[in-house]
Amino acid sequence: VPLIDQIEQLLNIKEIYDVINTPPNIRKGLLTSYSDETKFKESQLFKRHPNALQIHLYIDEVELCNPIGSYTHKVVFVYFSLGNINPKYRSSYESINLLAIFYHSQVAYYDINTFLKPIVEEIRKLESGHLFSINGRFEIFDGTLTAVIADNLASHQVGGGFKAGFSKGLKKCRSCLGTPEEFQTKFFDREFLSRSETDHDEQCAAMENEELRDHYSRLYGINQISILSSLKYFHVIGGLVPDIMHDILEGVLPLTLSKGLFINY
Repeated sequence: VPLIDQIEQLLNIKEIYDVINTPPNIRKGLLTSYSDETKFKESQLFKRHPNALQIHLYIDEVELCNPIGSYTHKVVFVYFSLGNINPKYRSSYESINLLAIFYHSQVAYYDINTFLKPIVEEIRKLESGHLFSINGRFEIFDGTLTAVIADNLASHQVGGGFKAGFSKGLKKCRSCLGTPEEFQTKFFDREFLSRSETDHDEQCAAMENEELRDHYSRLYGINQISILSSLKYFHVIGGLVPDIMHDILEGVLPLTLSKGLFINY
């Protein structure tokens, strides 16, 4: 489903148009939206156009017949919402718009970049400024991809450069360069070396060398360059949102509570 056509429909809704043209409410010490992030403040696009469109992509897989069995009918859904909208309204169904549906089995055959390419091409148009027809007049809006929200498996697939199998690769985390042994003994962010955009691009580029490809793939847990990294104002390093549901709500939090580890605090 065309991204730009849907955005134009949204911009023709007065309430949404007014919200987008309202300067973002940035509050020091609080992190409630993308506008509060350091990336927003450092982005060349948002420095020039604070009200530029913030595209949030949501990606998830669904087994239509048997959720715990065969993957024969598993499909992938891609949605988007505008990060400029107040979070209270952005989470409603009316603010979440369908972009694409495709079979999960096709991803392995054609590559995820193939399915993301039409979406990325439209976002590139937004990054250069696109002329929209709004209530009988024409107006240029800029925008870019600001976040990809998905579970860990989908994030690694969409990121393109990360291995989808978490048992593969020495440094398998998409946020840091920690090893399996370090994950068992270190528990603070400051104890790990974070991945950087520059290093990640260099590692992916090195994989073009057939002699180094297997080494870099196993060492850094990467496969290829994601098509998302071709965007001017977005990068998979820092752009793939942590999977709070599986990591926290269904991960360490129930384990921590079940072990009574909060008792001493």
